[in-house]
Amino acid sequence: MSLPPQMIHFLVYVLAPTLAAAAVDLAATCATLPHDGVLHVPASVTRIPSKAFDRCAALKRIEFAPNSQLTHIDDQAFASSGIEHDRADPLQIPASVTAIGPFAFLGCKKLEKLQFASSSLLARIGKHAFYSTGLDCESVEEALDQIASRLPSNTWTSRYPCVQPE
Repeated sequence: MSLPPQMIHFLVYVLAPTLAAAAVDLAATCATLPHDGVLHVPASVTRIPSKAFDRCAALKRIEFAPNSQLTHIDDQAFASSGIEHDRADPLQIPASVTAIGPFAFLGCKKLEKLQFASSSLLARIGKHAFYSTGLDCESVEEALDQIASRLPSNTWTSRYPCVQPE
């Protein structure tokens, strides 16, 4: 069985308990991005594993399918990558995401704006998830204000997770 080209772009975890996780080498993953640097995440993907796009300068934008089933963005998944999202084109975190791992977007200097869906299921943001990005705390707070009432009180110790980790 061959995977569609979109699935080759990153590691895929299969939900079926009888199947093992299928993995693609990180170097090949980054190297096979389209020339425009846009990563299209198919709806069927549930997890972006640790370091999947760590230090991938070719990665410019991330687009999630409208009916995304993504639940986890793991540790350092996009750390120090070339992601460029600003106020005109914010990074839209899918509503299905429940956890963003530590250092997930660490060092993404051109990540200047993100948005969470008002129906977001986000329950955990790992330490330094947005540290040393182009986001200022005001932008992070603005994004989190949309969903803050549903987050557990112990999600992080500071109202500004981009500055002080949990």
